[in-house]
Amino acid sequence: MAQQQLDDLPQDLRAWAEHHIGAAGATVIQRSGGANNKVYLWQSPNDRLIVKLYGPTAPGQPDRHQAETEFLGYANEVASEFVPQLLHSDPGHRVVAMEYIDGHSFDASYVPNEDDTQRAADFLSALNADRIDGRSKITSQATDGFLSLTAHAKDLKTRLATLQFDHLPPDYQGQAKALISSASDRWQAISEKLENSLSNEEIADALDQTDCSLSPSDFGFHNAIACPEGLKFHDFEFAGWDDPTKTVVDFFLQPRIRVPTKYLNIMENAVASLLSVDILRPRARALSAILHLKWVTIVLAVLRPQRLDAMRAVDVSQSADALIKGRLTRAGDLLSEGVPIGLP
Repeated sequence: MAQQQLDDLPQDLRAWAEHHIGAAGATVIQRSGGANNKVYLWQSPNDRLIVKLYGPTAPGQPDRHQAETEFLGYANEVASEFVPQLLHSDPGHRVVAMEYIDGHSFDASYVPNEDDTQRAADFLSALNADRIDGRSKITSQATDGFLSLTAHAKDLKTRLATLQFDHLPPDYQGQAKALISSASDRWQAISEKLENSLSNEEIADALDQTDCSLSPSDFGFHNAIACPEGLKFHDFEFAGWDDPTKTVVDFFLQPRIRVPTKYLNIMENAVASLLSVDILRPRARALSAILHLKWVTIVLAVLRPQRLDAMRAVDVSQSADALIKGRLTRAGDLLSEGVPIGLP
């Protein structure tokens, strides 16, 4: 983390702070680790805040500032014990300020236990206790909140097609090319299996919008903080309405802190009133393969030149060489691992 002078901050953040909370006596520390937005710890003589500055919305993508504002505001109403308090949202300057949670995050070696998983499930249940109320207050569809399996497959195919390696340093181009080839082979097998399952009517392709549930998205213990009153979750810029199956599967697939799949029944129970197990499990079998390979492409974001530049602009704490090397290694590990044993 690096301390910054107020004059060195992005203009929108500085303008927001001067108007809403004042700048006198403030210390600002940019926090490392973000891949999409800039996150700051804002310390004044009387308070500490977490302040997020969002980049522009990409064409065809949900507005992350709007998604986080809507979701966190609603969570404050129905699940306040699980999240930080939303203090201020400024769509003009694309800034959100929220409560600083005094606790500790988890490193990559942490293995969540049954109580942790139940806490996450309780959060999900609280969010969806009254979906009619939720629909009146949250308009955002979750990022990649597709209603059909074929839409997920199409998205994955597009992601694979955008992977490149010519922009990488020569030392990494061979490794990147091999990873792209391996991922493409995996995609071919997944695509054929999905097509057969749909043709044989082993599974329905689409859900109705009314079957969607509220999802924190990017949901897991990499976005959790342990504090005296219990685990709290944060980072909801991708949140919104989504297929409950995707919420459950992604909870176990996200690679930063892997949740043991022996706790799958806990998360199934959390969405049982939203989507029956008879529908959930066949969809989970199909989505597990698709979303696992999608996570590989997410880790391989360094193989998209513009995305690599954006990641470097947000987090300057590591060199481009270290970023590329780390991402290629992680993607190779994910491909070798395959879908975690225990998912349907």
